[in-house]
Amino acid sequence: PGVTARSSVLPDIVTLAVVCLSECKGERESTRECFGFLTKVYGWRTLPISEEGKVALQAHAQRLDEVLVQNGAKLIRSSMEILVGGSPILWAAGSDCVFSVVSASSGWPASNGHHSTNIARQWLESVHTKQEHAAAYNQVVHLLLALCNGGSKNKAKAKLLLSDYSSICKGEASVDALLSYSLP
Repeated sequence: PGVTARSSVLPDIVTLAVVCLSECKGERESTRECFGFLTKVYGWRTLPISEEGKVALQAHAQRLDEVLVQNGAKLIRSSMEILVGGSPILWAAGSDCVFSVVSASSGWPASNGHHSTNIARQWLESVHTKQEHAAAYNQVVHLLLALCNGGSKNKAKAKLLLSDYSSICKGEASVDALLSYSLP
């Protein structure tokens, strides 16, 4: 893990993976592999790796975070486009990636200087949704941020939330599917 984190080409590799998500247009294998790689890069703090591996990654945490800031907005947009318009086979991998990115960045201040928000919210709110799904998406953003702030124990619930939102956008479920996430 430390070798990847300190590689001089890491920013280029991550940028290529993010571009692949938007350019491969949901091709299953390439998209799934990109999601897997990006999930590990941004979710490294929760990976089941040795203590030695975590120490190696921690030494490069700032660099990994900088790479996320450079690619976060495009990564979230591409991931949400795939979740909404792509194959259901990609939903799990896409949801994992979104969870990792939002969890890693939800405590960072927004780049626009507003203290009332964070960069993860800013990235999520930059996603263009169809007008008929805007209210549901706003609810998903609110719920997803709360789940990500709760840590990795909420990962499964966040993935279900994103899958339900995908089903809503495809017309396979109603907005009522989100009600269960609002309950205590």
